[in-house]
Amino acid sequence: MSTAECPDCRLPMRDVSARARTGYLLALDQCERCGGVWFDRWELFPLHHAEVERLDPVDGKRLHQPAESGALGNCPRCDVGMREFRDANLPDDARIGRCHVCEGMWLQSGQLRIVKREAVRSTPLPSKPEDAIVVELAKAYADDAKWSNVEQLDAATYETEEPPPDFSTIGDALKSTVPWIALQVLFRMLLRR
Repeated sequence: MSTAECPDCRLPMRDVSARARTGYLLALDQCERCGGVWFDRWELFPLHHAEVERLDPVDGKRLHQPAESGALGNCPRCDVGMREFRDANLPDDARIGRCHVCEGMWLQSGQLRIVKREAVRSTPLPSKPEDAIVVELAKAYADDAKWSNVEQLDAATYETEEPPPDFSTIGDALKSTVPWIALQVLFRMLLRR
């Protein structure tokens, strides 16, 4: 269970997984009461448009209720006040709260649908069999109970035709991970400029 609290309801949010356009799964936080979704830095934009229906369904009861007060609340990670986020690439009517510390984004119920509506109109649903497999995996692993059934993580993450790398010594493991870590550090330094 996630320890993040909903900025609106101040209740613990639940962990949900969602498919990214690249095929990876994103780990998001969603309030069960109000339906708002928290996106950590860099998680909103790669979200696949087909996930909107599942994460931000139309709620008929909520449509007939008065609008929320308009306060953005505090960041569920940093507990500092969020600011309204505007971007030329997003619809003008999208209302997004953004933390200026961790750069996470809060979308109240209905806002994800607004942000992703252009993508939903212009992009067809998955047609390749590989896309259908990714959708099924996302659904299967959305339930926290499924994760405890993975007995051997290496076997689950590598294809059966190619065995996982054998790191019999610490030196072998460092030879393969040090260049990757150096590349990540370099990339992060470039992004902060």
